[in-house]
Formats: sequence, C-alpha cells, structure tokens
Amino acid sequence: MTLSIDGWFTSFVPSQRHKHQHFGHLVVVDVPCAAPLHKDEAALSAAWGDKRKTTFAAGRHALRLALARAGVDVDGGIGRDDRGAPLLPPGVRGSLSHKDVVAAALVSTDIDGTIGIDLELVEPRSRPGLNRLAAQVLTQREQQQLPDDDDGRARACLLRFSLKEALYKALDPWVRRYVGFLEVEVDVDGADAVFAVPGFEATGAVVDVGRPGVIVTVARCRPLQGSRG
Repeated sequence: MTLSIDGWFTSFVPSQRHKHQHFGHLVVVDVPCAAPLHKDEAALSAAWGDKRKTTFAAGRHALRLALARAGVDVDGGIGRDDRGAPLLPPGVRGSLSHKDVVAAALVSTDIDGTIGIDLELVEPRSRPGLNRLAAQVLTQREQQQLPDDDDGRARACLLRFSLKEALYKALDPWVRRYVGFLEVEVDVDGADAVFAVPGFEATGAVVDVGRPGVIVTVARCRPLQGSRG
C-alpha cells in the first residue's frame, strides 16, 4: 500500500492466485474533491442533481489519477459509452465506482481481457435484512458458505455482492446485457476470488484500502478460448 497526497490510497494490484496476472492501478479518493471537471464532462453532467455531479467529479478525478499512474495522458474530457462506462484511449482498460463519501478507479494498459471495480460501505443490517440480501444476490451454495455469526455473515455477504458487481463491469463489454446475481458464483479464499461464469475465465480480489467500513473489490475476465466466435 502506498499513501499519496493525490489519493488517500493508491496501489498496483497484483493477483495473489495467479502471479503472472494483475488487475491494474487503483486510486481511491474522498468525496467531494477539489479537482474541477473538464468542460465536456461538466456539460455531460449539467442536468444532474448536485449529489450525482459531486460523485461523478470525484470518480473522474480518481480515474485521471489512475490513468496517470498507468502512464496514460488524457487531455480532454472523459466521456461515457452507451453502457455508462468511461470512454478511454484504445488499449486502455478502466473502471469506476463511487459512493457518497468515496470514489475509486482501476486502470490497466497491458491486461489480457477486461477489468472492473466496485466499492461498498459497510452498514449495519438486521439478520432478516441480511438474509433477504443474501437470497437476492447469492446462490444456495454461496449462502451455505456464509459464517453463522452476524458480523462475519454480513461482511462475507457484502464481499461477495461487491465482487460480483466488479465482475459485471468487467463482463459488460463482452455480453452487453444485465447479468443476474444468480448467474455467477464466486469462491473467496482470503483476499482472492475465483468466479464460475459460463464461457469466461474470471478472477477477483478484495483490496485492503486501510479504511474501516470501506470495501473495495476488483475483477478481471476474458473469454475462454473457443467460447466466442
């Protein structure tokens, strides 16, 4: 972990399970941030409410910092494609996630496949509320793997939810559709994750960003050889 004045957490995220792989350059910043939007980005967000504009600006700031760490210089505004993903130069992979108080970006220039990032804020949940969430986002097998104690169960459920969200961003350029939570399974081993998703090889990681109550996860995927034509 490297602390930096331009983002309260910056890191190059390797894969622990597959030593030859990595996920990219990660930057996490606070919301709101002082960095101004490019005029094209300001025009893109002009009709939005203040809250959405604020998180959008922080996300773009985190993305520019991550791009800079990856050696990518983007002078103009960073637009959005028809699926809401950032429009980046050819050969550059990037993903964003933001909440009311924090934003994160992940960038890679040499990855074989696509990447995604998600961040979640840990909030108290009742046991019935947690069970409802688990039933919505986890398969029966995944639910059976959750710890019995309330705190452990809540964190394990939120981790799996976040990992799936990160994976869906990585999957979207390939499938261009909504992927249901029960279409994918994830096995978590410490900070490492492996997904079971038809037609794809996909791995993930839980990143310790040094702030209690903030969960950051990343994912990468690529089609299995011969699975897409």
